Amino acid sequence: MNSAATSTLSDIRELLKQARCESYLEDLGGDTDAYLRLVQQKLQSFCTEYERMFRETPNIAELLRRNQEKGATFIQWLAGEELSTDLTIMIWRILSGAEVLSLSYQYHKDHDSVLEIEIEPLPGSPNGATPERYRSTSVFDFHLLSEFRMIGFNGKPYLFGSFRPVA
Repeated sequence: MNSAATSTLSDIRELLKQARCESYLEDLGGDTDAYLRLVQQKLQSFCTEYERMFRETPNIAELLRRNQEKGATFIQWLAGEELSTDLTIMIWRILSGAEVLSLSYQYHKDHDSVLEIEIEPLPGSPNGATPERYRSTSVFDFHLLSEFRMIGFNGKPYLFGSFRPVA
């Protein structure tokens, strides 16, 4: 499945199966078409925006074939969460090898909170060496914070996205 625009609901079902997301469908009971259409729409939004930003088409089936764990992780986040398209793109970029340069989260009780993540561009990026910035005020995006890990090396902190599949 190279493009969400040509994906049928049975393609989406097969993609979820390959990513070990059968339980998502089982939890819905009998009528899964509405959920499959939602995943199809999220996939379409992701691909359209990614193509606009980077002038290339993300190939999800190829990622699954080349690296089952990364492909499953991406599909599980796309299909199982209400993430913004921008942060879905950021996950794809991190799974493709981009390094986290900075992360800032400002929490304000009873007010808008802000998550800002800056990553290095991937080789061949149309924006050159300019870091990519992702910003969100959506509460649904904030739980991504649990996927970032800090390690220390040579007296310096290093932050990386440790996105892993659920099963």
